[in-house]
Amino acid sequence: FLWPIGLALLAILIATTLSWPLRIRAVLHHWGMRLSFIAAAVAIPGLTVSLLKFIVGRARPEAAGSTGILDITGFNLDADFQSFPSGHTTNAITLAIALTVLWPRYWVFFLSFPIVIAVSRVMTLDHYPSDTVGAWLFGAAGVLWIRNWCARRKLVFAPRADGRIVRRRL
Repeated sequence: FLWPIGLALLAILIATTLSWPLRIRAVLHHWGMRLSFIAAAVAIPGLTVSLLKFIVGRARPEAAGSTGILDITGFNLDADFQSFPSGHTTNAITLAIALTVLWPRYWVFFLSFPIVIAVSRVMTLDHYPSDTVGAWLFGAAGVLWIRNWCARRKLVFAPRADGRIVRRRL
């Protein structure tokens, strides 16, 4: 997810160096900020989960010599012992929630993708169900933390008087 976002941000950066009318520069800035939020919302929880997988060291369901769901070795670089939490599911849910907080009207569409990813990771015996649930929790918490951080600085989002956080308009 990060490569296309990064390329789009690079294109926006290059486009802002040209002499455009103020309105077009404002639109480019607006979309650059949104894409930056999405990139941070995917990258920061993703990196955190990668570190957590290493620290926990939980065996995958089909790992050779695994004794089951509680087979935890800790600090293991072997891919067979990096099951919790699911990285694929984390990436899918962070992107879906980031898009949902930007465009809440399409939440059903956005959240259907990570459901399919989570179920497929369990069905292919790459993860236990708790690995995907953990990924949902870490991913959702990460995105909401980043959204709140942005809202406190009035970047992309803004806090309302009633405590709700809303997307800033152009």
